[in-house]
Amino acid sequence: MSIPNHSLLFFLFFAFACKEEKSVPKEFKVGKISFEYPSNWKLVEPQTIDSYYSFITNKKDTIFIEYGSNSNKMYRNALNDNLFKQITAAGREIVIEIPKSEYGSYAVYIPKIDSQTSTVINSTKSDKSEELSKIFSSIRLENHNFSKALDIGKVKYVGRSTGTGITHYENNCLSCHSEFNTVIGPPLDQKFILSKDRRWLTDYLYTTKKNDDLGIQCFQFSKKDSIIVEELVKYLKQK
Repeated sequence: MSIPNHSLLFFLFFAFACKEEKSVPKEFKVGKISFEYPSNWKLVEPQTIDSYYSFITNKKDTIFIEYGSNSNKMYRNALNDNLFKQITAAGREIVIEIPKSEYGSYAVYIPKIDSQTSTVINSTKSDKSEELSKIFSSIRLENHNFSKALDIGKVKYVGRSTGTGITHYENNCLSCHSEFNTVIGPPLDQKFILSKDRRWLTDYLYTTKKNDDLGIQCFQFSKKDSIIVEELVKYLKQK
């Protein structure tokens, strides 16, 4: 028995529509952060206190999201063996991290979404994945147009030995300076940072600094680190 032409057309349209529906990406959004992910990935949102935490997974790869005032600083530990870049998006300084080889992890770190909020979005280590790359490229901030999503593939990255202003700030400065109170040195809070202009902060990073009471010498950048110092000052001067 043959299927009438109009019935065949309806069947083909229905099958095509179902296929298209399955391929429509979902949108993830928390606070000022959003991105798109494939519809076959599962979002899991455990109950947490203070900061928001969730993850999405397709069983092979997983992406973790931390958002809030208690999100841990990402680069307090040794830098991963990945490629990095510090960029500016929606007025925020951001670190993007991608695998150096065919195996590694992706990450986007925004330490200052506002004065108290940071976010870390990072994947498990796995083979380079087109799906992972697309998800991270779609990340955007509030007031950051979709056409201006991060698009991580078009960024020029640097290696582990170079890092970024943010990574060097958290590895070198936060050892002795809290962002909230006096530890070994004065706090690097907004009141202190905004009381100094860019020239003063830049010169300060190049000079030798020592705590006479404890005999501890503060980290000093050299002139060859001028690009890192510039990125570090840009990060510090965010309001």
